[in-house]
Amino acid sequence: MIIVGDVAAAGGREAALALHRDGNLDDARTEYERLLASSPEDADLLGLLGVLALQQQHPAKAADLLAKAINTLTPDPRVHLRNVNNLFALLHEQGHPDAARELASAELPNWPKNTPPSASERTMVLSVIEALAIFGQAERALALLESVLTYFGEDAEALILAGWLGLNARIHRPLYLTSSG
Repeated sequence: MIIVGDVAAAGGREAALALHRDGNLDDARTEYERLLASSPEDADLLGLLGVLALQQQHPAKAADLLAKAINTLTPDPRVHLRNVNNLFALLHEQGHPDAARELASAELPNWPKNTPPSASERTMVLSVIEALAIFGQAERALALLESVLTYFGEDAEALILAGWLGLNARIHRPLYLTSSG
């Protein structure tokens, strides 16, 4: 599932996100490109422009932009994880399992501490975790899940995923689930 970001900055970025979410893709692309002209290494903008390229039926350009976003340092691990999720979705959709497997082996941050995920971030992080597991990285998937599990409380999907990952990774230790509230 492709995710358009929750992380937004003031000004032009908010306008570009609004245009994107409203389906004004040409105008959103123009605004993202204008913003990138002054911040060419902005992983959030690169990723958003990559999603937009995919929505406009330009998968090769989308893959290039998402890969560049992933290889660009960002202080926000949520942006990095969202870009990884979107590239996983693109690679799956385009039938590139070897590239997805390579992406799964790349370094990923854990979820930031004291930052409960929004509803779309919850969907995104569970999607990344599933992709990691599918492409042979069950232990890494479990580590990422453990970094967010406290925020999911009694979320059945997350708990089932945790059990499935534990079995796939043959991990015989308890997952530490504590109440977030």
